[in-house]
Amino acid sequence: QSEEAPNQPGLGMLPGQIRRFRTSLPIPHVGWAQVTPTAAGRRHGAIGPLWTQEDVFYYHVHSYHPTDVPVEASLATADYDGAFVTLVGRDNVLGAQFHPEKSQQAGIDLLGAFATWTP
Repeated sequence: QSEEAPNQPGLGMLPGQIRRFRTSLPIPHVGWAQVTPTAAGRRHGAIGPLWTQEDVFYYHVHSYHPTDVPVEASLATADYDGAFVTLVGRDNVLGAQFHPEKSQQAGIDLLGAFATWTP
C-alpha cells in the first residue's frame, strides 16, 4: 500500500509500504544519488555483477520511497536525509526507485542486466 494512494491495495508482489519522504529537504528528491548494494543485492543473479565499484550513481526523481521491505528483498539503498531502499527484488520481480533510462552508463548497464537475466 502507498501513502500516495491511501486505501488502495498494492500489487502484492513485495511486502512493505510506500511513504512520502519526511524531511526538510526539497520534495521531490531530484538528482543523482549514490546507490549502495546490500548483501542481498550483491548476491542477486541479475544485479550482483554490476557492483564492481562502490561509487555507482543513479538519477532519482521521486517524493516517495519504500519502507518495511524485508532484508532479503532490499537490494540497494541510497540517501536523502537518511537511508532509503531504492532497489528491491524477490524471485523474478525487480523494482528500481530511480530512473535507469536517465542514469547514463550505469542505467544502460542495469537495463542490460535486466534484459539478459534468466532467473
